[in-house]
Amino acid sequence: MDHATDALFVQDEQGRVVEVNRQACERLRYTREELIGVTRTSFDPGVDAAFIQRIDARLDAGEISAFEISHRRKDGTMFLVEVRVRPFWIVGQITQLPSPLV
Repeated sequence: MDHATDALFVQDEQGRVVEVNRQACERLRYTREELIGVTRTSFDPGVDAAFIQRIDARLDAGEISAFEISHRRKDGTMFLVEVRVRPFWIVGQITQLPSPLV
């Protein structure tokens, strides 16, 4: 995961980051430690409860969801990303893997 050229985030069911790769840290200009435990709204200001419900419904249906959104860097600057979210299994649990592609 850490050698991937795309930014990868693993989030739990509450949307908290539980794992992040080097590319994500570099693009957002945060350290890994700063990103672990934060919710997606920390760097995805366009995400609200209704948006999350739509994405979660697609994931529950087994679909991959793709969309464009702006991410916010640590310094406050914004940049456009394409995100693909898909469910995957970790030790018997379904987890979301959004992978922003710039």
